[in-house]
Amino acid sequence: MVKTNIKYHERVAELQLDGRLMGGQDYDTISSGVRTIMANGYVDLIFNLNGIKWINHTGLGTLVNVSHDLKKLNGRTKICCPTDRVNEILTVTQLKSVFETYDTLDDALKSYEES
Repeated sequence: MVKTNIKYHERVAELQLDGRLMGGQDYDTISSGVRTIMANGYVDLIFNLNGIKWINHTGLGTLVNVSHDLKKLNGRTKICCPTDRVNEILTVTQLKSVFETYDTLDDALKSYEES
């Protein structure tokens, strides 16, 4: 089961994820976090995956679905700090072509300033 923690930066929200992202109840947990973020007026989001030990196809679908929901509101979703294993999964599934992915949170935050 995944745990979430929200941090707000100037105009970008960071959703820190910890544990195993497997879908099902995890979708509800992440969706709840994103609804909180949107209720606070944020539509740009960084998924911080530093604490994710494993992610399956359903968990990946959760990230994609949330990203599409934010895109409808002109929001952008990016990923930072994936572990080596998660980074490999993002590469194999070609989701790096869907999500801008950064090694550090600072790099992800700077990317919002540049665009």
